[in-house]
Amino acid sequence: MSQIGNPIYASCSIGKYVSSGATCCVNVLTCGAGQYYSSGKCISCDAGKYNPSFGSTSSSACLACAAGNYSSSGASSCKICAAGSVTNTLSSSGATSCKPCGPGTYSNSSTIACQSCAAGTYNPNSYGTNDSSCLVCAPGSYTDKLGGTGGTTCSVCSAGSISTSSQISCQSCAAGKYNPSLGQTACLDCAAGSVTDRLENLGGTSCTPCNAGYSSPSSQVACAICGHGTYASSAGSSSCQLCAAGTYNNMNGSTSSLDCLACPVGKYSMQARRHATNVRLEATQARKARQRALGVQSANLVHKSVLLLLQYACLAT
Repeated sequence: MSQIGNPIYASCSIGKYVSSGATCCVNVLTCGAGQYYSSGKCISCDAGKYNPSFGSTSSSACLACAAGNYSSSGASSCKICAAGSVTNTLSSSGATSCKPCGPGTYSNSSTIACQSCAAGTYNPNSYGTNDSSCLVCAPGSYTDKLGGTGGTTCSVCSAGSISTSSQISCQSCAAGKYNPSLGQTACLDCAAGSVTDRLENLGGTSCTPCNAGYSSPSSQVACAICGHGTYASSAGSSSCQLCAAGTYNNMNGSTSSLDCLACPVGKYSMQARRHATNVRLEATQARKARQRALGVQSANLVHKSVLLLLQYACLAT
């Protein structure tokens, strides 16, 4: 269509034109919303833009969709992405489509970015619509992101560690405790007479019996060697046995009652004791009796409180 050289063109009012050979002015083609007029035809606004007006005659009438909104070609208005998705340009304007929020994320309606699941939670699916889409790992497990956000799966805690609900990582069993299985929520105490395979270190996975000559009460980090006057004849002992009265043992780590030797002639021993006592107990009384039998006058005895820990030597009569 051309107005050049047409004598009628000069008299056409705005919004009218003449075509070649025309004898009168005619109305310009009226383009609808989402379009504009150019070169005798209506042209659709590009995707990512919109035009709410009718009769536009310039591409400048097509406006970019605001961030968080999108449009396809020829749009008269922009749309918002459904919950669980965001625009392909995220925080930029002129989006042309929506894309899903991936695993580990979610989105409310009309947001410009997917939100990551909080630390300790996960989302294995796409199109999460709110934070309720992020789940808590079951007790005994943790998210693949550990202390980070955006978890997509849960993994079970390994042996030697545990977790309670909604933990961001597994915790190693404390020294003296153990856990032999995957996915557990509590560590266990070793039975009396045994210690963990990690001894004083964290993360025990099993219990090991104490060797003969050693003992351990429950939940200890190491086996204790049997001291003077005691012995442990078998593995897994919870305590060391005391040598019998009339015997002694001056060795550590004894493994048999045969290590408790009989006192020589003229000497004696009481069974080893682990508490404070007075020298006027049975031994003193027995000594007095022997002295009287020998015709020896009893001497004045000083009262003392002593700690007889282990009987490792015989006393003179």
